[in-house]
Amino acid sequence: MYVICGEGAIDVFEQRGERYIALAHMPTVEGARTGLFAPELDRLFVAARARPGKPAAVWVYEPMSQ
Repeated sequence: MYVICGEGAIDVFEQRGERYIALAHMPTVEGARTGLFAPELDRLFVAARARPGKPAAVWVYEPMSQ
């Protein structure tokens, strides 16, 4: 599970039985809270808001195998 809440990070969790285990905490940019996981591409797309001197962007993440 990928959690993108706009606080500047993506939290990654894995379900094990009835519990979720934290796997990773990856920095993004503050305000990025929209994302889409495309299973057919095995990619997570995250919308990064425009900031002073930086245009809006779509960041692409590739999950790592455990």
